[in-house]
Amino acid sequence: MDRRPRNRLALVSLCCASIVASHGWTREPPPGSFAYVLQADRLADARTAAVARLARSRRDWIILDADGDGETPWSKDELTRIRHERAGRKVLAYLSIGEAENYRSYWRPAWRRSPPPFLMEENEDWPGNYRVKFWMPTWQAIILRQVDRVMAQGFDGLYLDKVDVFEAFEYDRERRDWIDHRINRATGRSYRADMAAWVRRVAERARRHAPGALIVPQNGSQLLDERSYRKLIDGIGVEDLYTDGERKQDRDDTKEREGRLKSLVASGKAVLCVDYSKQPAWRRYAALRAWGQGYSFLTTDRELTRIGKSLEHFGYLGPGYHNRTKRFTPRDEMRDDDWSDPREIKRSWEAALVRIPGRSKGKMIRTTMGVLSEGRVRVPDGKWPTVVYLHGCAGVWPGTYRRIDWLAANGFAVVAPVSLARRKYPRSCDVRQHRGGLYRPTLRMRQLDAAYAIAHAKQLRWVDPQNVFLMGLSQGGITTATLRTDDPATRVNARVVEGWTCHAGWEEYRGINAPPEEPVLTLVGARDPWFQHRWNRGDCGVFLDKTNGSRSVVFRSPPLRDRHELLEAAEARQIVLDFLNRYRKRTMP
Repeated sequence: MDRRPRNRLALVSLCCASIVASHGWTREPPPGSFAYVLQADRLADARTAAVARLARSRRDWIILDADGDGETPWSKDELTRIRHERAGRKVLAYLSIGEAENYRSYWRPAWRRSPPPFLMEENEDWPGNYRVKFWMPTWQAIILRQVDRVMAQGFDGLYLDKVDVFEAFEYDRERRDWIDHRINRATGRSYRADMAAWVRRVAERARRHAPGALIVPQNGSQLLDERSYRKLIDGIGVEDLYTDGERKQDRDDTKEREGRLKSLVASGKAVLCVDYSKQPAWRRYAALRAWGQGYSFLTTDRELTRIGKSLEHFGYLGPGYHNRTKRFTPRDEMRDDDWSDPREIKRSWEAALVRIPGRSKGKMIRTTMGVLSEGRVRVPDGKWPTVVYLHGCAGVWPGTYRRIDWLAANGFAVVAPVSLARRKYPRSCDVRQHRGGLYRPTLRMRQLDAAYAIAHAKQLRWVDPQNVFLMGLSQGGITTATLRTDDPATRVNARVVEGWTCHAGWEEYRGINAPPEEPVLTLVGARDPWFQHRWNRGDCGVFLDKTNGSRSVVFRSPPLRDRHELLEAAEARQIVLDFLNRYRKRTMP
C-alpha cells in the first residue's frame, strides 16, 4: 500500500489543539507535548518496537494514522499499550475530510476512468490525493463510515486534515483573488459554513461512539471566528505558523492567525503548533514564539516519520503547568497516599527545568530532566554549583524562566522540579484574589518533591554535590523555609526564600526548619499584597539564626515594598547573588 505522507502544505498554521470539551463532557487539559506520526512503520524495524517507542515518548497526545503500517490497522491492544506508560495520554486518529486518498480502503480503481461527482483534480503537491466537493452527501457518507471504523479501533478522538480546503473554493479565477465567505451555489451557504457544518457532522458521529471523543481540526483557523465552531472543537492544529521550513513567515499573516487562536487559548483549549524548520536556529525561533503564545509545540519532518522535538527539548514547558491550564484534582478525590506516591514525585522530577552554564559568558544549556535522561543532550565535562529552584503556587510562569536563566548566566546550574506535573494535584491558590492555602497538604507534596530533587540532583555528573542550594518563590519559598533535612542527602549549603513572611495560622507553614549549618536569606516586601492579614504579616527575622549568617531583608520603599515577585528587580537579584557566592565552597578547579 502507498505510504505517502498524510500531512499537507497549508496556508494556515498548526498551532492549536486545546481541550475544553465544550460539548458538555469533562474538559481535557491542553497537552504539554504531542507527537504527530503518520508513518509509524519508519520509527522502528518491527511493529512491536514502534509501539514501545511511542509508549516511551512521554508525549501527552499522540496523533497516528489509523491504518497503522498501511496494511494492518492499529489494534485496541496496541493503543492501550501506547497509552499505558503515561497517565492521561490520548491517542488521536488522523483523518482527511477534504481530500480523497488513493491509498485508502474506500478508494475504487474505477474512479480513475469514471470519477464520482465529488472527486476533483489531483493535488499537485501530494500525488495520490484528490480535492473533493466536501459538502456532497456521497463523499460525506464515505468518510462517516471511516469515522465508525476508526472509533471502533479504540482511538480517543479524531485529528481532521484538509479542513482548510474551503480556501481553494474561495478563489475567483476571473478576479484572480480570494473572496472571503464566498457562496457555494450548490448549497446556498458559504464554503466556510459548509465546512463548519461538515466538521460538526463528523464530531457528532464520533461522539456517538464515545461521548468525550476529541475533535481537533488541522488548519482552517478562519472558522474560529464563529463561536459555535469554537465550542464544537477541542482544539486546533496549525502548521507553518512561524516558518515555512526554510524561512520566516510573513509577519502580518502570522499575527492574523495568532489573533484567531487567542480565543481558544483563553478558553483553555489546546493549540498544537507544528513546525517543519530544517535549521536549528529556525526551530528555536518557532519554539519560543509558540511558547510565548501558550501553544503546545512540535518540530518534526514534513513526512511525519519521527517523534520530533517538543518544547522540552528547548528548555521550556508547554501548557498544563500553570493555574490557567492545569486540570486540577477535586480535593475530595485526593488521598493521603497521593502525597507521597513515588510515581507522582517522579513526574515532578522528570518535568524539571534544567539550566547548565556554558563555557562562554551568557551561554547555557536549556533543557528538562526528561530530555536529559534520553542521553541526547551533550553536557560539557565539569561540575557546577547548583540551585534547586521551587516555583510558586501558580506553577511555571515567565518569571520562573527569568530566574533560572539569570542563575545560569551567573555560573549556577539549576534544577527546577515542577510539582504541577503531578497527575493528582488540587488547586492551592487563587492568584487574582491573593488567596493561598486552598489545599493544606500541598506543602507536604512540595516538600517531598523538593527533597527528591535535592537528593537526585547531587547524583548528576555535572552537579557539584558540595555546592547545592535551595531557593523558592512564594509557595516554593514556604517549602524552602519549612523543609526538614534530617537525611544528609537532602542537606544544602544555604537557602533563599523569596516572597514569604514565615508567619502562618497553620503550624506546619510557620517558621524556619533549616539546621544551624544552613544559612537562610529571606526577602519580602513590607506591603506584599499576599501578606496583609493579621496571621501572615511580618517577616522571617524572628525565626532566623543570626549567628550563622542568616538574614531577613524587608523592602520598605517603593516599588519593591508593594511587590511579591522581588527578583524581577536588579537590587534584589544582587542581594541573592552575593549571598549564594558567600556560601559557595571553592571546590572547582
